Amino acid sequence: MTVRITAHRQPAGEVLMIDGRLDAAGVEELDRVMAGLAGTVYLDLTGLRSVDKAGLEALRAVRDRGVMLVGTSRYLRLLLGARTRRRRARVTDK
Repeated sequence: MTVRITAHRQPAGEVLMIDGRLDAAGVEELDRVMAGLAGTVYLDLTGLRSVDKAGLEALRAVRDRGVMLVGTSRYLRLLLGARTRRRRARVTDK
């Protein structure tokens, strides 16, 4: 399985459940699904089993656009946060 994306509307906003492996092909699918959404969006990553470089960059990009990432593992939070800390360091150095 590469990735399965399931959408659910909740009172708080649209929830996209991401299951499987988020790779470059999965990123294209995620982009397609997210293009039709407006308002508050949550990505539920509880079922995410692995992510490659393209998937990680996509998660960072949607997070930077205000999409809430929920159900992240400690390891994924570490990967997602590593770049953010470096970017902050560059900004404060200017």
